[in-house]
Amino acid sequence: MTGMARAGATLALALTLVGADPAPKDTVDLSRYMAARRSREAKVPWKVGEYFQFSIDWSGLNGGSALMQVQNVQTVDGHSTWRIVTKAESNSFVSKFYKVRDRAESFIDAESLYTRRFEKHLREGNYKKDLVIRFDQGGKKAVYEGGKSLEVPARVHDVLSAFYYVRTVPLPDGGTV
Repeated sequence: MTGMARAGATLALALTLVGADPAPKDTVDLSRYMAARRSREAKVPWKVGEYFQFSIDWSGLNGGSALMQVQNVQTVDGHSTWRIVTKAESNSFVSKFYKVRDRAESFIDAESLYTRRFEKHLREGNYKKDLVIRFDQGGKKAVYEGGKSLEVPARVHDVLSAFYYVRTVPLPDGGTV
């Protein structure tokens, strides 16, 4: 809740990880066709349907909720990607004063685990902002919708892909990534 954060609010996040039910079995054995695809994908600790639920509290009162979910697998610029979607919403009481309906999506390359595309759609009170960025990892460029481009470091992440990437890295107690 960017507007509340600007007002000096502190947010307490309660995190719950819930696994999704296993996908139904295919009626046709596709294992020999999928073997080549799986060999190119990075090993990850998540699956489609996994989600995190957050409670957004301010001074002991609930102000809303947020959800972060592995939505599906999509192709972006010819690359297989994990589509991660987050939504933050103020509850009905807070919405009477300051309505928040934010959404962000990250498309994480299934092979390299780096960002291919990032979208952010902010709806906070009267404030609206949309941002769409495509990442050319090989060319080290971030290309904004509308044509503007910037040079970026190799293997760049957006805020969501960084969260998921860290989950794939062994991290000993006290370690950093």
